[in-house]
Amino acid sequence: MFTIVLKIVLVSALLLTVYYIFLEREKVLKFNRFYLLGSLVFAYTVPFISITIPNFEKSKPNLIIGNALQQQAVFVSNTEQNNIDWMFLIPIIYISVALLFLVKAIFSVYKILNLKGQTLMYQHQKIKILEKEIAPFSFLGTIYFSKNCWIENKIDQRIFLHEKLHVQQKHSLDILLIEILKIITWFNPALYFYKKAMMNNHEFLADENVINNYFEVKSYQHLILDEISHHQNYQLTHQFNFYNTKKRFIMMTKSTSKSAHLKKILILPLFAFFFVVFANKKQPEILEKENSVSETKFLIKSNADTLKQKMKKMEKVSKKSKKELLSPPPPPPYPHPKSKVKKDEKLIPPPPPVSKIEAQTLAEFPGGNTLLRQKFSENFDTSKLENTKGMIKGTINLIISEDGKSYNASYDFDNETFKNEAKKAMDKSLEGVVWKPGTLNGKPVASSLKMPMMMSFQ
Repeated sequence: MFTIVLKIVLVSALLLTVYYIFLEREKVLKFNRFYLLGSLVFAYTVPFISITIPNFEKSKPNLIIGNALQQQAVFVSNTEQNNIDWMFLIPIIYISVALLFLVKAIFSVYKILNLKGQTLMYQHQKIKILEKEIAPFSFLGTIYFSKNCWIENKIDQRIFLHEKLHVQQKHSLDILLIEILKIITWFNPALYFYKKAMMNNHEFLADENVINNYFEVKSYQHLILDEISHHQNYQLTHQFNFYNTKKRFIMMTKSTSKSAHLKKILILPLFAFFFVVFANKKQPEILEKENSVSETKFLIKSNADTLKQKMKKMEKVSKKSKKELLSPPPPPPYPHPKSKVKKDEKLIPPPPPVSKIEAQTLAEFPGGNTLLRQKFSENFDTSKLENTKGMIKGTINLIISEDGKSYNASYDFDNETFKNEAKKAMDKSLEGVVWKPGTLNGKPVASSLKMPMMMSFQ
């Protein structure tokens, strides 16, 4: 999940940077609008798309993971049990901030829709004449004017055409899209710059519509300056300020440059490049299923059978030691009833019966420990060990908590790179996993799991 979030933030920031460098000053206004919308949709979808790429890498060494050699209930000290997992605070913080943004957006919509005034149709357009003096603005399908704009049942045609284009091109939906994304991914800083870029682009489009209707540029600019004094502060609407007014005046007198169309053409391959870089890439894998469920193997080299035999020997030795550990000790020799006991020899009573071993169940990975070994093999990057020679071995010791939500791991490996890659693969395989906890006499307890593994290199 963290990788997906990082990709979304990075792609949206990169595409917005491209816009500011190459497109913001160009008078390709309609293209710019769809670029901003398309780049947002692209950034939020490409990390979820999976593509299969051909595997041009050299054959990887064989990784064999053995069965769990030892797994038993363990008791964790009170100090370990009282450790606080601060990770649970992350979803609480995320949901709290998201709810804050949601409430803020709902209040902004309510504030606009609750404005008091007279609603009527003007030139086939729904408008609302407000009692308070504010700058004209539009939201969804309605244009809002203050009563000082309504003179002799008429509105200045330049203002009307400007706001009418906002309604016709549904610019409010662009802003609402940004607000929805801010609620879901409020941690993405690029969204706040996207909103600003979109609103400026909307103003450029509306200004162009007025000028194309043969109105004088200078008189229209003076009209805009007059409207700045009657500002309004609604989060979901286009607002007047000196910063965007300066940009609007520059764009009104600007013509399309010769390189503008070339930039538009070059932007398209950029999306293809980002798609290849940030999509979820998968390589075709050869997975050979065997009758034995006890091992998950990815056979790449011809010496896999030899390694498998060595691994089985290790498992037999471990099983034998485990059996000896759990079996009760043999009773001491006791004399036969008919045999004579010497005077100096004391009769040793038989030992008390051995109590039955307490009933226990073992912690289990969701889907079984075979699936754990398979996921570990998929997440293990063998390319980091391509310069290794001979055979290397290692063991991962896991302690699963009594609630199955956390684990501690120690790594006993004879190769440091092998150890580091095993740690990365195990962390990735157990990310967000909740084990079925082990039990002792019906009560959940922590459990230990030992996973041996080896690799062979030609």
